[in-house]
Amino acid sequence: MYCYEMVGKKRKEAFLAISLLILSVLFFAFAEFPAGLLPQLFRLVGFLHLTAFLGVLLFCFLQSYLYCIEAGESAYTEAPDFVILQRRGRQTRTVCRISVLDIQAVQRVTPENRKALHTEIKGRRVYHYCDRIRPDNLYLLTVTEGEDICYIRIMADERLLSYFEGR
Repeated sequence: MYCYEMVGKKRKEAFLAISLLILSVLFFAFAEFPAGLLPQLFRLVGFLHLTAFLGVLLFCFLQSYLYCIEAGESAYTEAPDFVILQRRGRQTRTVCRISVLDIQAVQRVTPENRKALHTEIKGRRVYHYCDRIRPDNLYLLTVTEGEDICYIRIMADERLLSYFEGR
């Protein structure tokens, strides 16, 4: 029915990745100067920065998410399903499939309400299906699974949100 994929330049992510790579190279270079225990400390900090660089590279650049509204699989209701597909290279897999009827609330995450939402979801299951660091169009979906409540973080546009509100 409808699919949405966030496209555009990832400037914040690219800046973070490049700065982490430069810092790791600098720390490895400073580790070559003999000064007692400092070379081991510089190597450790350089390794940590290199690990963070690889994490940002894998999380932000080598995977993407596709959000789809599809016809429901249930024969009992005609409500559409919300499907999240994760792409890694040529591989695509479904990571989430829920009925639109199971979505109880949709909240936009802004800098003003970020702390309040964080305290609300603390200790609950939260699924993060977003390949950006602090995107502008981040939404928090409240989903019921029988007795349990879980939260899903996604990036969405107005058309995708209209499917959630039209349930």
